[in-house]
Amino acid sequence: MLTIKDILHRPMFRSARVVNKNADLERHVRWVHVLEITEFETLLRGSEMILSTGVALDNQGTDYVRKLISNDVACLCIELGAHFPSVPKEMIDLADAHQFPLIVFTSIVRFVDITQEIHAEIINVEHLQLSKLDRLSSDFHQLTLQAHGNMRILKKLQTAIQKEIILLPTDGKAYFLPAIDKNEQIRIENAVMHEIGGEKVEGSWFDEKRQKSFLLKPIEAMGEHWGVLLTRNCEPLTIFASQALDRAIGALAQNLLRDFYTEEKKLLQEHSWVQDLIDQNIQTEKEARAKLRKGISNDIDYRICLIEVTEPFDKLADQRALQYQTLRRIRYAFQKQGLDSFITMNQNHSFIVLAVKKPSINQDKQRMLKALQFIEENPKPYRLRIAVSQAYAKLLEAHVAFHETEDVLKLGTIQSNFYEDIGIYQLLLKLDDRTVERYTRTYLYPLLNYDDQKKSTLLQTLRVYLQLNCSKQQVAQELQIARQTLYKRLNKIDKLLGQDITTDPHMRMTVEVAIAAYDLQKDRPFSHIDHTMDDIVQ
Repeated sequence: MLTIKDILHRPMFRSARVVNKNADLERHVRWVHVLEITEFETLLRGSEMILSTGVALDNQGTDYVRKLISNDVACLCIELGAHFPSVPKEMIDLADAHQFPLIVFTSIVRFVDITQEIHAEIINVEHLQLSKLDRLSSDFHQLTLQAHGNMRILKKLQTAIQKEIILLPTDGKAYFLPAIDKNEQIRIENAVMHEIGGEKVEGSWFDEKRQKSFLLKPIEAMGEHWGVLLTRNCEPLTIFASQALDRAIGALAQNLLRDFYTEEKKLLQEHSWVQDLIDQNIQTEKEARAKLRKGISNDIDYRICLIEVTEPFDKLADQRALQYQTLRRIRYAFQKQGLDSFITMNQNHSFIVLAVKKPSINQDKQRMLKALQFIEENPKPYRLRIAVSQAYAKLLEAHVAFHETEDVLKLGTIQSNFYEDIGIYQLLLKLDDRTVERYTRTYLYPLLNYDDQKKSTLLQTLRVYLQLNCSKQQVAQELQIARQTLYKRLNKIDKLLGQDITTDPHMRMTVEVAIAAYDLQKDRPFSHIDHTMDDIVQ
């Protein structure tokens, strides 16, 4: 791009001189305007060279220059004459304070010739830059097809913009051009990742130790964040450098995406043994442990996590790409919490994770919970349901752990994601439906029948009453009813059940289990239960 210094060397500026000492002549000029009015804010876009005869500057030259500076104009060129014979000192002082170039022509010049010549040069330079960018983009694309594509792309970019470059992928090897000490690489990578938290961030980062500023550019593809590219930011990027940077980021994103898909496909094949464990196709503990990656202790502690896709993948979307995106999110979530993950997919396209706790990690349940929250909170094109087994030490018990996750999913939203938290449902789920239905009818039929006939909510009242440990005040607040209304409902419940359940601990536990059993079966209308039980209850 042309600078003011470049333009001043042209023959048309032979009679021009800069009147202020602190003028920044390295400013870029993106266009030339002839401006003879005072209300011009909507006409400017920044970096313009303004040509004027001084007509608009009469008695308001300082305000005029201040407006130009606030609109990021490159410089002001004034043709001295009868309208404006000299530049006032206050204008020069203001320009000097902002390093704003004030240029005067001491003889008559043809503004039309200046605009025509400079515009032709600007357009020619932009055309050359576009051609160079097209060639650069083509080179970037070719490099994505070669081995070590990321490094080759970065070297090509560095040659084009002549700046220090750092690539920090969210997964994989970091790159530094030029190369620096290994310890320094680790320090910088940790410092940047700590500051941005592995998220999409665009802005700048200052290396306190090396006293260097870097421009941060996120790398994204398929709606996912894949890393960040840092470029030395000692001076503003030219338009060419900025566009070259954007095109390099596109090529790097494409390369990282392909590398990731290749790696995930390989890992899925390697981790198919997890399904073999669940299907009990592996016969010995030694054989199972041989499948674990090196570095994992023999004294393991693991959980099975089942992540079920509750809505089908969009038929118009790239299903394999969406699956890999989800795999990446799951793997990253567990890795972030210090858990080794072995992931496979079953026939229902659900994800099965065997998550191994590292020996140095405590509170694995809390870490697992944070990983699940990360998976659930991140945007995705379909909904997931997640269930987690208890912790196990023997891999041959993986089929038991998997069945526990299936039990958790059967409960829907009744309890938490963890099998150890579902309480009495661990037993109820092992019973056949008819046994559960008969138990429910034995202890709740009068209440359910009354609610059905009167369209009342006595069962819900009883449920909340027991959940809040029989605190009438809290129950009334929770149900948003008057205390007297609550007393009437509780009296009615006692009459229907035949006794005050709060005075008999055994009866209270029995009714609480019955309510849990009813919640387990409530998706099936109560009227479908075998009515031969009516005689038993009555």
